[in-house]
Amino acid sequence: METTLKHRFAVAPFVVFFGGFGSCFVNGHPSEIRSSQTIHNFIQQLSEAAGEAVPAIKACYAIGNDPIYSARYDYSDQSHSDAGSSDFETLFDWIESESAGRPLILVGQSHGGWTAMKAALHMKRTVDVLTTADPISVETCDATAFAASTSGYAIFGFQPWPGCTRAPLDLEDRFAEIRAKTGVWHHFYQTETAFLHSSGIPEATSNDQLSYNVRSVNPFGSHAWTESDYRVWDQVLDSARALLPSAAANTSVRTWASGTAAEIAPKIE
Repeated sequence: METTLKHRFAVAPFVVFFGGFGSCFVNGHPSEIRSSQTIHNFIQQLSEAAGEAVPAIKACYAIGNDPIYSARYDYSDQSHSDAGSSDFETLFDWIESESAGRPLILVGQSHGGWTAMKAALHMKRTVDVLTTADPISVETCDATAFAASTSGYAIFGFQPWPGCTRAPLDLEDRFAEIRAKTGVWHHFYQTETAFLHSSGIPEATSNDQLSYNVRSVNPFGSHAWTESDYRVWDQVLDSARALLPSAAANTSVRTWASGTAAEIAPKIE
């Protein structure tokens, strides 16, 4: 399928990143998101290419998943403002209002990938770039199912929980609708974390299975690493630059695009 965006805008995109389960730990503040440095590098590079500061929102889940926390992010001083918690509908409406007049980029990993998909379905506007990295459903892999899948597999040798080892089952009949509401939908997944992983989504514009093949003491290794994988962020950056006027889109400098797949895991962990 064609993955080149044909629309170019005179203004910088609006970017939203949705972190996964426990991505802002127990305090519920987006400044604690594990991949904050990668997000910062992305927004800084896109801002330099656009010639203006890219407005952004970071959203995340604390341990326990409910509610979702969010804040505006200013890359120039790495500050967070208007931080707070809300339900999905309030957050999605805020994003839609704030992004009016700009192309919109949504990036989500794990439970955040599911949240980005829900946001695309909820909003009346088009999502110009949707990127889902190993998305896991909050509905079919909630905290209880997550614990059952993790401990049942690791301790008792049970089969992993089905809702924690597939692309979001509760949205499966709406994948085509999500695709219709997006300019491009880049989907990434891995299967190396046996009890926690997504799967391919045929309706997405592109599907890439990530592999790390690295031994790690982190039991969530491959799943967790998708959050900061440079292959994911390279794709987002390429699509984001395609939304800019031609001169800006040709900027090629990027800070994370080096190293092999095997080398990336230790850097992320």
